[in-house]
This record gives sequence, structure tokens and C-alpha cells, in this order.
Amino acid sequence: MPVVAQITMGQNDALSKDFLNNYIFTPISQLATPAAAYYSKPSSDPNITTVSTTFGYVDNTLGKFSLQIATTGAPIEMGFRGIASHSVATASVAFDIEVDGVNYTNGGVLAQGTHPTASGGFTISFREIIPVIAGGIHTFKLVWKVVSAGTGTLISTHVPSFYVREL
Repeated sequence: MPVVAQITMGQNDALSKDFLNNYIFTPISQLATPAAAYYSKPSSDPNITTVSTTFGYVDNTLGKFSLQIATTGAPIEMGFRGIASHSVATASVAFDIEVDGVNYTNGGVLAQGTHPTASGGFTISFREIIPVIAGGIHTFKLVWKVVSAGTGTLISTHVPSFYVREL
């Protein structure tokens, strides 16, 4: 966590209510309750599908697979867990996270899965740490694509979940 303020106190300086709030209570509160956002897709919702071979949003609705938190500059943990499938046997579905409009892996893939049979479900799960990110408001979006032609599906009955939190 970054330094909130550096202060110098003289021998006769009073410990006022404002001093305690600004330099002690607020920083401790930030440590005790770091920023976090979490979303679990309801199992009764319809599945989400993609046929795109370039990364696109799973769901760009803020508060769903698009989460926003205000950070202090500490590292960020982000993660996802879900069951996906592809309409073609042995074809893959790939996932990444977009952070403030930029794919985290710069065109790479955080997680990718496949199944030996068409439409067979496979687990996609990852947890990633961003060690350095400036303090401020940041948006994290789950993106995905099919690696080859066909339809990728994120299966709702398995309650896919996405989270970001400041460490």
C-alpha cells in the first residue's frame, strides 16, 4: 500500500481528531477492507456463446463479467472459474482479462481448454496477480474466443464466477 502522507510532528503538537482520522484511521480502514468485486452468473440464466476467433467480451455489462474497483496502488488478484465447451471435438476456447482496455497478456491467453468430444464440458479456472497497478479506478473485463471455427459456450448451470480484489 502506498504511503498516504508523511508527516512530521513537533513535541508540542496535539493529536487532534482530524489528525487521527486522516493519518491513522483512514489508512488502517483501507488495509482492513481492500477493494473487491465479485460476480457469479445465476445457474438459471441462459448459456453465453461465441463464434469469434478474436477476443471479445463474455458480457460487457458492468457488474457482471465486467468489474470495476477503486485501488490504492496495491497488487490486484483476479480470477475466474467456469465450465465451457466447444461445438467441435478437440477445439479450444481461450480466456483472458482486459484491464482498462488492454488485454492483460498482450495477445496471449490466461487459460485455454478443450475436450475430446464435441460439446463436452471442460473446466476453465485461473487466478492471476497484477503486481503493480497505479491507484485509481480500474475496469477488469473477462474476454474469450474460440481458437478454431465453431461455437464456444460458457455453461450457466455450473455458475461461472469472476472476481477482482486488491491485496
